[in-house]
Amino acid sequence: MPARATTRPIPRPGLLLALLLSACGTPGIRQEVYRLPGDPAHEFCGGALSIHLEQTRRSVGFLGENDCHAPLFVELSFPTLQNVGTSQPLPLQAVLPPKSQRALLTLQAIDPRRAWSYRWATLVFVGVSPPQPDPAYRYAFPFGGSQPRRLVQGVDGALTHNGIHRFAFDFDMPIGTPVLAARDGTVLRVTDGFGEGRFEPRYRDRSNTVFVLHSDGSIADYGHLSAGIPVAEGARVEAGDLLGLSGNSGYTQGPHLHFSVRTQRPGAEGETVEIRFLGDVLPVEGGLYGPHPGGPAAQTAADRR
Repeated sequence: MPARATTRPIPRPGLLLALLLSACGTPGIRQEVYRLPGDPAHEFCGGALSIHLEQTRRSVGFLGENDCHAPLFVELSFPTLQNVGTSQPLPLQAVLPPKSQRALLTLQAIDPRRAWSYRWATLVFVGVSPPQPDPAYRYAFPFGGSQPRRLVQGVDGALTHNGIHRFAFDFDMPIGTPVLAARDGTVLRVTDGFGEGRFEPRYRDRSNTVFVLHSDGSIADYGHLSAGIPVAEGARVEAGDLLGLSGNSGYTQGPHLHFSVRTQRPGAEGETVEIRFLGDVLPVEGGLYGPHPGGPAAQTAADRR
């Protein structure tokens, strides 16, 4: 009996999704759908990509379906091809627009009288290309109002900014301060609805947060916001646009804004990347910084009175 397509064990991915499968030619027509696995604690569009296979005795077609509100960059490679030709050069790279389907390629048995088989792998990134964070980009400070805010924890902060989180910034600020986009992008994910936080491990996943995808594939996160975030997933934002109000949700010792920019990497949570702010500033702990040089949206209620 011919072998059915099977998955091979791989590490569960986070921002970057990966899948490796194998199959061989079978009589008749068979349709199968492979939904890539994802880690719900860290995924942004995990599970949003499906690969549809339609296989006949002599061929198999691959179709990608993107159920995400952001584009997905997909790469298909074939570590093993036996008696198989391809309709496109390999590895195949394609961008699937949000909420779309696209035929990717077709495999065809070279000699239909002989057995044929293939083994395939796929990598998926959120965005239109693999992430390449731009080190020359300078970010606006991600908050409004008329007062500068003190950096209470910065790069390599002893409390929580270590390992993959080392290039993060915590700005002390009163609840209700406008949180503003530091760079143009697309709202990738919104976590909302949590109340006050505490510095206890069970509150780690209870931060109201907005994640924004940038044009270079990097992702900014704005954390510990107040409930009632006004932006929706898939919305396009420009630097200075209101994302929400600062708060004290999640794993926190007091009201502040957590801000960092991260990349995507295979099989794991993305790691933060080193950035600079306008004026080529790298904030240091204890210093006063900001606010965003915006207009009315950057003002607190107190500023407008």
